[in-house]
Amino acid sequence: MVFVRTCGADAPSTNVSITPGTGRMPSDTGNVFSADGDRGMVKAGAKGELAVKAVWLDSKLLRVEYPRDARMLLASPKLEDIEVRYVPMMAPGGR
Repeated sequence: MVFVRTCGADAPSTNVSITPGTGRMPSDTGNVFSADGDRGMVKAGAKGELAVKAVWLDSKLLRVEYPRDARMLLASPKLEDIEVRYVPMMAPGGR
């Protein structure tokens, strides 16, 4: 699940969590990935969301694509028996 978390004075962060199929939104930051726009250095959406995409390659392997200039707050390589691979992507417009 990819989601944006905004909390008080902190900059919004874009997060990825691996959750059971309950469909419930996590109440904290992501459990495998969290990044922000590094104080405006990375283009973000209206709510501060970054262009982050999570793609299941198989049942035990998740690929997370994120803007290469994003400030990484969390990037866990594994959660239980699930491996997570991170792929930095070029920002639109070639930055």
